[in-house]
Amino acid sequence: MPAWTLLLLFLALHVPAQAAPVAGLRVWVRDLADRGVAGVQLQIVDAAEQRRTVPTDAQGVALITPLPGDVARIVGATAPDGQPLLMDENDPAGGLRIPLQAGVVQPIDLRLSDGLLFVESVAEPETPPAPLPTITTASAAPAARDALDAGTPIPVPEAVARTSYRWVRWLVLAVATLIAAVVVISQALAIRRARRAA
Repeated sequence: MPAWTLLLLFLALHVPAQAAPVAGLRVWVRDLADRGVAGVQLQIVDAAEQRRTVPTDAQGVALITPLPGDVARIVGATAPDGQPLLMDENDPAGGLRIPLQAGVVQPIDLRLSDGLLFVESVAEPETPPAPLPTITTASAAPAARDALDAGTPIPVPEAVARTSYRWVRWLVLAVATLIAAVVVISQALAIRRARRAA
């Protein structure tokens, strides 16, 4: 057996395999005055259906890591005084379903108010929404001009924006075609005059 084969075999057996990145969850529970709520007990079920109870710390944060799989659910919660909390649910199996991504600690912000624990923002990958088209001061109605002068853009419905774009596109094409036609006709007339003069 060649020496390089033995070397490869030795390296394959002795180089530790890299662990796959794991997912995690960071839950921040706040009251309506933006203060973290300590001592909220969250019941978490991971993709392997393992249940664990995690309390929030003094800042209202609970960090749950590692979590196997690509989803976790918050299936229950109790207030610091031990009272069960009503909470948002979006999963047929019960609880609040949160998608996870390997190697990322997924943040989710919850609000606590009068025995109700609800989602502040949806736990989706952070992608900025597509910007809405805006109108200018010149094309705005008098009532809207004040808002535009204050720097507030007024969104234009997408259907209107698409229709406006189509008209602009056709207008530009029509003007370009008209200019080309005028150039071709004027050259043809110049050639005809030159032939008649000759």
